[in-house]
Amino acid sequence: MNHMAQRLSKVVSRQEIAGSSLLWQSAACLPLSAQGCCQCAKACPTDALEFNGGIPSVTAQCTDCARCAAACPTDALQRKHFPAPVAKNVRSGEPVFIDCSKVPRPHSPEVTIRVPCLGAISTGWLLKLQDQIGDAPIVALDRGWCSSCRSGGDSACSATNVVADAGRMFADAGIPLQLQPRIERHPLRLVKMPDAIPAAVEETLISRRGLFSLGFSEAAGLAVGALNTHGASVDTALPPLGTVGRLIPAEQIRRMTALLSIRSRYPGSPATLPLPAVSIENNQCENHGICAAVCPTGALVKYGDNGAAGIRFNALLCVSCRQCERDCPQQAIRFTALRGTLPQDIEQELTRHPVKVCVKCDDEFSGAPGETCPVCRKTEALFVRRVVANEPSGNAVA
Repeated sequence: MNHMAQRLSKVVSRQEIAGSSLLWQSAACLPLSAQGCCQCAKACPTDALEFNGGIPSVTAQCTDCARCAAACPTDALQRKHFPAPVAKNVRSGEPVFIDCSKVPRPHSPEVTIRVPCLGAISTGWLLKLQDQIGDAPIVALDRGWCSSCRSGGDSACSATNVVADAGRMFADAGIPLQLQPRIERHPLRLVKMPDAIPAAVEETLISRRGLFSLGFSEAAGLAVGALNTHGASVDTALPPLGTVGRLIPAEQIRRMTALLSIRSRYPGSPATLPLPAVSIENNQCENHGICAAVCPTGALVKYGDNGAAGIRFNALLCVSCRQCERDCPQQAIRFTALRGTLPQDIEQELTRHPVKVCVKCDDEFSGAPGETCPVCRKTEALFVRRVVANEPSGNAVA
């Protein structure tokens, strides 16, 4: 294992968040590296998750539903013993059910993955489950409780968004309709619903292989080269990751590797992947590299070769935090949420500027117009302003 693999595969200590079953990995947390993430707090149906000085805590309103963990793009938040996306005793063509753990166990079908809340499922988890079970369809069971449950929010079924998201990806990929995940309504009387979600314990019906509580280590493995998923042909495999920052976009990688693996079973399906896109106006960019410096995952990096320099972008690593867009002094960066990207286009050269030598200080620079580097231009502009400020007004009477 190379040095980068060793560095990324090292398990980061996780600390428990008091009052919940949540584990937090500070080294994987976006709010400590990018402004305005807090996707976990936004996903909380009771507004119980707070960040103070970059440290998460929960109030007494926390229901332990794990919806915050599902929203985390880097696996910084995880719930203890959350079930892995693997089911036992799956028969070909027969559905694998997902049920709320509040439902009394006798009411769940035989092959069922029971989760704290249907809203705790991420798209990557759902796609990975589909990859694991092959041609068996996934069915989320709507018990008619979500609208009355504190963890359900305003949704009639809290799995609606993630099932729709996975369904769109499957449809765009040309995967057969019968394999796309769906929600089926199987209502139970409200009187059967307990007030609290059962304590976080490992579900006995779930295989221990690939336990999702090791999500950070899994993401580290993906980041150092486990991107050529089993069953995927050479022309559909993701390119190896080059540079990565200290944060690994685990959910993004999980989605794309599972999607490619599933799609490899259906020859002729479209090759594009739903990934974020970034563009830079070359004429506006001064190549100072601030965008690359603030990018928490290494999706944007500076490069220099053959007398030129610029910015490269890896869409697979982008977590859509938009920190680059906010911090660019020239406002030269434009972000697009999702677009169809070919695997060979995941890594792109966004800008390319000739490297020049400053006529004043002999330092190399690129991106800025003229023959002097930005530092010298700023120094000269500051000197001119001082001279002008100290000159007499010229209106004095002789």
